[in-house]
Amino acid sequence: MPITAVIGVHWGDEGKGKVIDYLVEKGYDAVARFNGGPNAGHTIYPNGQKVVLHVVPSGISYPHVTNIIGNGVALDPQLLLGELTDVRNAGADLLNLYISDRCKVITPYHKEAEKQSPINRKIGTTGKGMGSVYSSHTARITPLLSDFLRSHEHVTALLRELDEELGVSEKLRAEGHDALDASKIADDYRRMIDQFSNNVTDTTYKISNMLRAGSKIIAEGAQASLLDKDHGTYPFVTSSNSFAGGISPGLGVPPNTITETVGVMKAGYITRVGGGPFPTELGNEATLKEEEAAIKANGKIKRDSTYFRDLESAAKKGYLLPKEMGQYLRIVGDEFGSTTKRPRRTGWPDLVATQYSDMLNGFTCLALTKLDVTDFVPEIPVCTGYKKDGQVFKNFDPMYLGDYTADSGLIIPGWMKDTSEIKEFEHLPEEARRLVEFWERIAPVRLISNGPGRGQTIFRE
Repeated sequence: MPITAVIGVHWGDEGKGKVIDYLVEKGYDAVARFNGGPNAGHTIYPNGQKVVLHVVPSGISYPHVTNIIGNGVALDPQLLLGELTDVRNAGADLLNLYISDRCKVITPYHKEAEKQSPINRKIGTTGKGMGSVYSSHTARITPLLSDFLRSHEHVTALLRELDEELGVSEKLRAEGHDALDASKIADDYRRMIDQFSNNVTDTTYKISNMLRAGSKIIAEGAQASLLDKDHGTYPFVTSSNSFAGGISPGLGVPPNTITETVGVMKAGYITRVGGGPFPTELGNEATLKEEEAAIKANGKIKRDSTYFRDLESAAKKGYLLPKEMGQYLRIVGDEFGSTTKRPRRTGWPDLVATQYSDMLNGFTCLALTKLDVTDFVPEIPVCTGYKKDGQVFKNFDPMYLGDYTADSGLIIPGWMKDTSEIKEFEHLPEEARRLVEFWERIAPVRLISNGPGRGQTIFRE
């Protein structure tokens, strides 16, 4: 009864969508999403066409693959319908999509509650209602998908209870705004959900039957391990369990069905979105805000611009300041949120954080992505410990990570060659192979992505 877990090693955006899209061709029968919601985006390129998936599993472009949205996922029906339209336009068949009737449903009350919350502004959430929907689910007041398939009166009553518990309309009225209309929301949501109600089922039994039949299933995670609500950099975390331990409750499967855990991480750098400590960060919050403001005013910097060419030339010579190197990696790696479009924070690799993530997940192998992004970086400093008060620490402390600075105890030389068209590991430059072999102290590296396309992947048996 094999399940292969595909898990982000660090703070997300590692390229899990492409890895899953590639692995499916290796003989998997299903891809099942077990957590998260529309605040996460996985990007795939079926037939060379870019498609950003938020809750639809990354195996959707394969007609023979069953795609399952598990009960651990939070759905926004309006956003899901838009995503299903994108998927159809890319030529995918939705007959192989199954949605759990126990998915949590994000309502206008959840979104408004998140807007009203000071802590969400501090953390830097996406404003999609994720934190509110998960917290109200724990309080046993979030409507589930199956609720919206019942009577209008039933749904309206649930929404009013939710409103009373969250105090949303009360706050709106106090500020001089109209209260939300539970009856209208119930009607609107029913109309939207009716458009995909044929895909709604009990996915727990669906997965169990597939496992009994010997099917091979990929469990797809959203966000990543260091954003886990219990083991990540709290309170700068997501609202679900995003490491491999979240698969059992998120899909309703026994832990012993998970036989392989693939850790997905960027080969030569890491990224983070939103607030929270980041010891190896290149730049800081102020420099990123300056860059974000410039992007809003002038648009993203293009690769063919004079500014980027100058930046690239200085990067190759090792002349860039940390914030400039962070910007360079951001542009080359297209490190802008697939959902929010926010520029991602960039930093050098962190061995301590990677070892901690491995301790949580028990990786059986690694998939390294975006190797090509550091093709023309003269050297890659690797954090091998954290410094505080003149001492170096080797443990990852998620609660006090902001008190430490990175100790770059290892410098891996760059290879200064284009790797984007290389198909075999042996043909990579020696220094690039050295970086890959360095990460094998964590787990064997089975897959190396050296570009966004399906064909830009090196697979090692």
